[in-house]
Amino acid sequence: GCGKSMTALAIMGLLPEGFARAGGRIRLAGEDLAAAKPARLRALRGSAMSMIFQEPMTALNPVYTVGDQIAEALRLHQRLGRRDALDRALAMLRAVQIPAADRRLHAYPHELSGGMRQRVMIAMALACRPKLLIADEPTTALDVTVQAQVFDLLKALQDEMGTAIVLITHDLGAVADIADTVAVLYAGRCIEQGETRAVMRA
Repeated sequence: GCGKSMTALAIMGLLPEGFARAGGRIRLAGEDLAAAKPARLRALRGSAMSMIFQEPMTALNPVYTVGDQIAEALRLHQRLGRRDALDRALAMLRAVQIPAADRRLHAYPHELSGGMRQRVMIAMALACRPKLLIADEPTTALDVTVQAQVFDLLKALQDEMGTAIVLITHDLGAVADIADTVAVLYAGRCIEQGETRAVMRA
Protein backbone atom coordinates (compact mmCIF):
# COMPACT_ATOMS: atom_id res chain seq x y z
CA GLY A 1 0.00 0.00 0.00
CA CYS A 2 2.98 2.39 -0.22
CA GLY A 3 2.77 3.08 -3.97
CA LYS A 4 5.22 0.58 -5.54
CA SER A 5 2.83 -0.89 -8.10
CA MET A 6 1.19 2.49 -8.68
CA THR A 7 4.61 3.93 -9.57
CA ALA A 8 5.22 1.04 -12.00
CA LEU A 9 1.83 1.59 -13.66
CA ALA A 10 2.58 5.32 -13.94
CA ILE A 11 5.87 4.58 -15.70
CA MET A 12 4.08 2.27 -18.16
CA GLY A 13 1.25 4.78 -18.70
CA LEU A 14 -1.28 2.24 -17.38
CA LEU A 15 -2.85 4.13 -14.48
CA PRO A 16 -6.62 3.55 -14.32
CA GLU A 17 -9.02 6.22 -15.61
CA GLY A 18 -9.49 9.13 -13.21
CA PHE A 19 -5.94 9.27 -11.80
CA ALA A 20 -4.31 12.71 -12.00
CA ARG A 21 -0.60 13.48 -12.11
CA ALA A 22 0.39 15.89 -9.34
CA GLY A 23 3.77 16.72 -10.88
CA GLY A 24 7.21 15.49 -11.75
CA ARG A 25 8.76 13.70 -14.71
CA ILE A 26 9.28 10.07 -15.72
CA ARG A 27 12.30 9.85 -18.01
CA LEU A 28 13.25 6.92 -20.22
CA ALA A 29 16.36 7.51 -22.34
CA GLY A 30 15.75 11.27 -22.04
CA GLU A 31 12.08 11.14 -23.06
CA ASP A 32 9.47 12.33 -20.54
CA LEU A 33 6.88 9.55 -20.42
CA ALA A 34 4.58 11.61 -18.20
CA ALA A 35 4.15 14.11 -21.05
CA ALA A 36 3.87 11.48 -23.81
CA LYS A 37 0.63 11.06 -25.77
CA PRO A 38 -1.29 7.73 -25.47
CA ALA A 39 -0.24 6.63 -29.00
CA ARG A 40 3.44 7.19 -28.13
CA LEU A 41 3.09 5.20 -24.89
CA ARG A 42 1.45 2.33 -26.82
CA ALA A 43 4.41 2.32 -29.21
CA LEU A 44 6.92 2.25 -26.31
CA ARG A 45 5.12 -0.44 -24.27
CA GLY A 46 6.44 -3.86 -25.19
CA SER A 47 9.27 -2.46 -27.29
CA ALA A 48 11.27 0.05 -25.20
CA MET A 49 9.72 -0.87 -21.85
CA SER A 50 7.94 -3.95 -20.55
CA MET A 51 6.39 -5.16 -17.33
CA ILE A 52 6.06 -8.52 -15.60
CA PHE A 53 2.86 -8.38 -13.59
CA GLN A 54 2.35 -9.94 -10.15
CA GLU A 55 -0.14 -12.63 -11.17
CA PRO A 56 0.58 -14.39 -14.47
CA MET A 57 -2.73 -16.28 -14.51
CA THR A 58 -4.69 -13.04 -14.77
CA ALA A 59 -2.10 -11.27 -16.97
CA LEU A 60 -2.10 -14.03 -19.63
CA ASN A 61 -5.08 -14.39 -21.96
CA PRO A 62 -6.71 -17.79 -21.31
CA VAL A 63 -8.03 -18.25 -24.87
CA TYR A 64 -4.70 -17.85 -26.72
CA THR A 65 -1.70 -20.16 -26.67
CA VAL A 66 1.39 -18.80 -24.93
CA GLY A 67 3.24 -18.85 -28.26
CA ASP A 68 0.63 -16.62 -29.89
CA GLN A 69 0.77 -14.21 -26.95
CA ILE A 70 4.55 -13.83 -27.17
CA ALA A 71 4.40 -13.61 -30.97
CA GLU A 72 1.79 -10.84 -30.84
CA ALA A 73 4.30 -8.36 -29.36
CA LEU A 74 6.86 -9.28 -32.03
CA ARG A 75 4.33 -8.87 -34.84
CA LEU A 76 3.15 -5.55 -33.48
CA HIS A 77 6.47 -3.91 -32.60
CA GLN A 78 8.92 -5.60 -34.97
CA ARG A 79 6.57 -6.18 -37.90
CA LEU A 80 7.43 -9.88 -38.12
CA GLY A 81 5.26 -12.30 -40.08
CA ARG A 82 3.36 -15.01 -38.20
CA ARG A 83 5.91 -17.79 -38.83
CA ASP A 84 8.95 -15.64 -37.94
CA ALA A 85 7.21 -14.31 -34.82
CA LEU A 86 6.41 -17.86 -33.64
CA ASP A 87 10.02 -18.93 -34.30
CA ARG A 88 11.23 -16.02 -32.14
CA ALA A 89 8.61 -16.86 -29.48
CA LEU A 90 9.99 -20.41 -29.37
CA ALA A 91 13.54 -19.05 -29.00
CA MET A 92 12.35 -16.88 -26.09
CA LEU A 93 10.70 -19.87 -24.36
CA ARG A 94 14.01 -21.70 -24.67
CA ALA A 95 15.86 -18.62 -23.35
CA VAL A 96 13.73 -18.66 -20.20
CA GLN A 97 14.47 -22.39 -19.81
CA ILE A 98 10.97 -23.80 -20.29
CA PRO A 99 11.32 -27.56 -20.76
CA ALA A 100 9.97 -29.05 -24.03
CA ALA A 101 9.56 -25.48 -25.33
CA ASP A 102 8.36 -26.58 -28.78
CA ARG A 103 5.41 -28.35 -27.13
CA ARG A 104 4.70 -25.56 -24.64
CA LEU A 105 4.55 -23.04 -27.50
CA HIS A 106 1.08 -24.41 -28.34
CA ALA A 107 -0.10 -24.75 -24.73
CA TYR A 108 -2.70 -22.55 -23.04
CA PRO A 109 -1.89 -20.78 -19.74
CA HIS A 110 -4.02 -23.16 -17.64
CA GLU A 111 -1.91 -26.09 -18.90
CA LEU A 112 1.27 -24.67 -17.31
CA SER A 113 2.46 -24.55 -13.71
CA GLY A 114 2.77 -21.22 -11.88
CA GLY A 115 6.54 -21.17 -12.38
CA MET A 116 6.20 -21.84 -16.11
CA ARG A 117 3.52 -19.15 -16.49
CA GLN A 118 5.87 -16.67 -14.83
CA ARG A 119 8.63 -17.70 -17.26
CA VAL A 120 6.19 -17.12 -20.14
CA MET A 121 5.54 -13.61 -18.76
CA ILE A 122 9.31 -12.98 -18.65
CA ALA A 123 9.69 -14.29 -22.22
CA MET A 124 6.87 -12.00 -23.38
CA ALA A 125 8.31 -8.98 -21.57
CA LEU A 126 11.80 -9.51 -23.02
CA ALA A 127 10.79 -10.59 -26.55
CA CYS A 128 11.46 -7.16 -28.10
CA ARG A 129 14.62 -6.58 -26.02
CA PRO A 130 13.34 -3.52 -24.12
CA LYS A 131 15.61 -0.93 -22.49
CA LEU A 132 13.58 -1.20 -19.27
CA LEU A 133 11.90 -4.17 -17.59
CA ILE A 134 9.66 -3.57 -14.57
CA ALA A 135 9.24 -6.74 -12.51
CA ASP A 136 6.36 -6.22 -10.09
CA GLU A 137 6.79 -8.86 -7.38
CA PRO A 138 7.55 -11.46 -10.08
CA THR A 139 7.76 -14.39 -7.66
CA THR A 140 4.50 -13.88 -5.73
CA ALA A 141 2.77 -17.24 -5.10
CA LEU A 142 5.79 -19.27 -6.26
CA ASP A 143 7.62 -21.64 -3.96
CA VAL A 144 11.08 -20.71 -2.69
CA THR A 145 12.99 -22.93 -5.14
CA VAL A 146 11.12 -21.52 -8.15
CA GLN A 147 11.59 -17.97 -6.80
CA ALA A 148 15.36 -18.48 -6.76
CA GLN A 149 15.24 -19.84 -10.33
CA VAL A 150 13.23 -16.83 -11.56
CA PHE A 151 15.68 -14.35 -9.95
CA ASP A 152 18.67 -16.24 -11.39
CA LEU A 153 16.98 -16.15 -14.79
CA LEU A 154 16.36 -12.39 -14.60
CA LYS A 155 20.01 -11.78 -13.70
CA ALA A 156 21.25 -13.99 -16.56
CA LEU A 157 18.94 -12.34 -19.11
CA GLN A 158 19.94 -8.89 -17.87
CA ASP A 159 23.63 -9.76 -18.37
CA GLU A 160 22.89 -11.07 -21.86
CA MET A 161 20.54 -8.30 -23.08
CA GLY A 162 21.70 -5.26 -21.09
CA THR A 163 18.14 -4.49 -20.00
CA ALA A 164 17.69 -2.26 -16.94
CA ILE A 165 15.43 -3.92 -14.35
CA VAL A 166 13.23 -2.17 -11.81
CA LEU A 167 12.40 -4.89 -9.30
CA ILE A 168 9.44 -4.29 -6.97
CA THR A 169 9.62 -6.64 -4.01
CA HIS A 170 9.23 -7.13 -0.27
CA ASP A 171 12.07 -9.68 -0.38
CA LEU A 172 15.19 -7.99 1.04
CA GLY A 173 17.22 -11.12 0.25
CA ALA A 174 16.39 -10.69 -3.45
CA VAL A 175 17.24 -6.98 -3.23
CA ALA A 176 20.63 -7.76 -1.65
CA ASP A 177 21.30 -10.38 -4.34
CA ILE A 178 20.10 -8.53 -7.44
CA ALA A 179 19.95 -4.76 -6.98
CA ASP A 180 22.74 -2.23 -7.58
CA THR A 181 20.72 0.57 -5.98
CA VAL A 182 17.63 0.44 -3.78
CA ALA A 183 14.80 2.81 -2.90
CA VAL A 184 12.64 2.10 0.17
CA LEU A 185 9.06 3.36 -0.04
CA TYR A 186 6.78 4.00 2.92
CA ALA A 187 3.33 5.64 2.87
CA GLY A 188 3.79 6.91 -0.67
CA ARG A 189 7.22 8.45 -0.11
CA CYS A 190 10.78 7.37 -0.77
CA ILE A 191 12.35 7.33 2.68
CA GLU A 192 15.72 5.75 1.83
CA GLN A 193 17.70 5.55 -1.37
CA GLY A 194 21.22 4.59 -2.31
CA GLU A 195 23.73 1.92 -3.20
CA THR A 196 22.30 -1.41 -2.04
CA ARG A 197 25.14 -2.43 0.28
CA ALA A 198 25.17 0.97 2.01
CA VAL A 199 21.39 1.00 2.56
CA MET A 200 21.39 -2.59 3.84
CA ARG A 201 24.27 -1.88 6.21
CA ALA A 202 22.57 1.22 7.62
